[in-house]
Amino acid sequence: MSKFEGLEGIVKIYETSDNEEIVDIDDSEKNERRDSISNEDFTLASSRLFFENKMINAGITDFSDRIDQLASYETYSIKETVQNRLNRIRKELEEIAIDIQNDEYQDTSDLKEVEKLEELFKDLNQKSKNKKLSRLHIERETADNDSTNSNIQFSNASHLIEIDTKISSLEKTLGNFNNEEESVTSLINKIFTKFKILSNDKETLSKIGSKIDQVNEKFDKSLAIRRGLSVEEKESSVDDFKINEIYKNFVNSENLISELPYLIKRLESLHELQLQSASNSTFLLNLDHNLSAMESDFQKWGESLKDLEQKLEQIDNKLQ
Repeated sequence: MSKFEGLEGIVKIYETSDNEEIVDIDDSEKNERRDSISNEDFTLASSRLFFENKMINAGITDFSDRIDQLASYETYSIKETVQNRLNRIRKELEEIAIDIQNDEYQDTSDLKEVEKLEELFKDLNQKSKNKKLSRLHIERETADNDSTNSNIQFSNASHLIEIDTKISSLEKTLGNFNNEEESVTSLINKIFTKFKILSNDKETLSKIGSKIDQVNEKFDKSLAIRRGLSVEEKESSVDDFKINEIYKNFVNSENLISELPYLIKRLESLHELQLQSASNSTFLLNLDHNLSAMESDFQKWGESLKDLEQKLEQIDNKLQ
């Protein structure tokens, strides 16, 4: 810098060391935890018992501050079934047996206790299986009993045919009841009881007969009225159609009366145009015929000119 001391406008720059402004950090200070964070110890067994049968539903969860949604998860508990409990016990027994085998210090009492628990678990599992099998057996027996009760054994084929014909006639008179849950015998018994009730109650039978007769009379009257109305409606519809068509034509003719002179003049002008077009067409036909004749003449003249040119060339050649 001594070289440039006499010059003006030069700024002096002083250098400093890098280690002068380092702040001493005390490593002994410990990070303090927040009060909002829970630091309590918890046991895994109690939390498993509390949360094992809890389920979470996130179907109505929404964290976008909507009014119709919740900003949390919905939890619900599920009842543990017998099979799930047995599976859980079996898994825990297997884990205990593995822990005892891996442990260096083996106590014979613990091993015996685990063996007893395994035997108890096998007995419980077998009992549950036996209950299931017994239920299935009972259901099969009930199904077999229903099928045997529904099956009717007949010793004579003719008797079976007679019963079948009677059932078919009853179905024709009363209607076919397609109920697969009931057997044929139960249906026959129901029909027989209904016949008994009707046969014993004569007053209701007479009322039913009178009502049926009234319905038949009304039906016959309605048929006759409908037939007469249909014929009258057809005739009246044809007459109405004709009258409507005549009226439409009459109205149209009244509207055309004022326009008839213009139409007549138009037709006359069209007739004149037709005559002129006919004369023009004949003239055009004649002109076309004349043009074709002139073309044929031009062709002939061309051929004659070519002949003259050839003859003139021959004469020139001879003169030379």
